[in-house]
Amino acid sequence: MRAGLGRLVPVVAWAVYGFAYHRLEDVIGQYAAIVGLEALKVPCEVDLWSDSEYVVKGFSEGRVRAWQRRGWKRERNKPVINLDLWQRLVALVDRHEVRFHWVKGHAGHPENERADELAVLASQAPDLAVDVEYEKLLGSQESA
Repeated sequence: MRAGLGRLVPVVAWAVYGFAYHRLEDVIGQYAAIVGLEALKVPCEVDLWSDSEYVVKGFSEGRVRAWQRRGWKRERNKPVINLDLWQRLVALVDRHEVRFHWVKGHAGHPENERADELAVLASQAPDLAVDVEYEKLLGSQESA
């Protein structure tokens, strides 16, 4: 089954709107990809468009698979950042046939502009969602 752009954009836009908290901006790109792929109930062929080079290059240049082969370590044996999200995303990518495409942010791409608008709105919300995994990570770093 093919998942068309028209089917995924509303899901991903919702994900960006519903996911605003304290991690780096790149995490929103990871999370949007995760929620978009989680919305697919059967294996699909997916063209995943993102303005996150972190996500797109992570897969298209083989970085994520290299980290995985090295036990989730980057160069010089440094741990992968946002490991919980990368592992979720890898599991979903493995379930589907995903082709990653980069789109330049803030360059007039209608779906990307809408996602950005929703992300800004979400970042201004008084009741931002709590990232449980990130809070656990912060707690473990503080106690170390």
